[in-house]
Amino acid sequence: MNKRIIFCDTATKLKDSIFQVGDVIQTLGYYEVGDGGAALYKIRKLESGDVDDNGAIHILLNGNVAELVITDNKVNIEVFGAKQDGSVCCADIFDRATKYCYEHGIVLSSNGGTYLIERDLIIDTCSVDFNYGTIKSNQKHITLVNDTNIWTYAGTDVTIFRQVKLYDTNLYTDSSAVCVEYLECLEWHESAINLGQVRYLDNVIFSNDRSDPNTVCVTVNATDKQISRLHGKGGFTGIVINAQNTVIRETQLWLSDKNRVNGTLDGSKFIHVQSGTGIMIDNCVSDTYQYAMYFDGNVINALVNNFQVINNNRLYHDCTMYLINKYVPIIGDVLIRMTHFVRDNIKFEIVSPCKLNIRWIDGKPEDITTYYESDLPNYIEDYDGNNIADKVEFANGSVIKINEGKMHIQLDITFKDPYLKDFRINTSKMAGINRVKGYSFIPAHYVDSEDIYAFATLTKGTNQYILIRSRSVGYYKRIACSVVFNLD
Repeated sequence: MNKRIIFCDTATKLKDSIFQVGDVIQTLGYYEVGDGGAALYKIRKLESGDVDDNGAIHILLNGNVAELVITDNKVNIEVFGAKQDGSVCCADIFDRATKYCYEHGIVLSSNGGTYLIERDLIIDTCSVDFNYGTIKSNQKHITLVNDTNIWTYAGTDVTIFRQVKLYDTNLYTDSSAVCVEYLECLEWHESAINLGQVRYLDNVIFSNDRSDPNTVCVTVNATDKQISRLHGKGGFTGIVINAQNTVIRETQLWLSDKNRVNGTLDGSKFIHVQSGTGIMIDNCVSDTYQYAMYFDGNVINALVNNFQVINNNRLYHDCTMYLINKYVPIIGDVLIRMTHFVRDNIKFEIVSPCKLNIRWIDGKPEDITTYYESDLPNYIEDYDGNNIADKVEFANGSVIKINEGKMHIQLDITFKDPYLKDFRINTSKMAGINRVKGYSFIPAHYVDSEDIYAFATLTKGTNQYILIRSRSVGYYKRIACSVVFNLD
């Protein structure tokens, strides 16, 4: 573009001009000089179908058209008349600006101001990279959709929403061709982000000082979602899941003193699985929530990896905190850590039968691994090494717990095979066990235990077993007993 550039103060003055075809005009603002709405235009003749959208197309006083010249593959929303001081509603401006960006395959940006919306907003098939501008509303919804639902990384077939601050605004997604990343969610009601269909959610900061038990950081309502790098405070529930195969990675959420409801944080949950299977929690931190994991149903295939649970005793004391609320088949590693910790004022409960390796790093160091009746059939064999899970039944309360260098075995077993009287537990298959040695036998009071002849340990090559033998000449149908072994 070699033609001399003519300067015009504002877009409003541009409309009142009589610039000629071929002129190149640089405005210095939209309403006033320096308000962020500066743009470059080229003057051409009016064509059929031209509509003045108060941004990309301005019809001049003499009937010519000033058409926006796109630079850097993006346009600021101020060019369409948005005020960055949050003084006027910009919802209609968003509609016009996102439509233009979609049609021209460019990105909608901002000058980093505050933009007010006073109605719900739909952003369809448009890339919004907002330079951390703030969209502010009074509990209104922004819904990200994509009518094409076709995933294209570069081009116009993707709705990307990034580098946006949302103030008292709820975000919804409804397309697998939507990507959300680098957000800040501030002072919201209910759920800050509701994930329907979405490609991914990544790198979100939360900050909410409201005292409201209904606040949620993220709600997941669609399958096969990966959520990563959520960080911040103020959701009384961190993440709510109503979907299959949800993966949560590198996430730390916490509560502050201002989030108390009626003076307490009781009922707060880091992860609340209302429905779904295939949940994975990887490298996450639950900080000061009463429940680290809360399950409504019997979730199948839940896996925990490098999960930290932190309690700040100054905020939440004289209470019981729950690692998990009920029975679900769950496997994983948990690190429990206290800040400002007085051990007598806090109690951690593992309510559920689950298999978790738990490590304390404050107070007395402990390693706890728990195998409940749902896991024990994997380790019980006859003396020939054949699994006999189909020949026995474990009653509720059967458990093997490894804690402070000891293995606590509490069994309540009913035998379905009348000829089976001796069996062994293959401890080589259990995590965290080196060598099992001497034991103390604690008979259960509710079943005659004299039928138990011996507990013994046996090492064969790299395998080690606990042997349980009967003194009876015949057979027994049930044994119930407790025994403690020392571990190397």
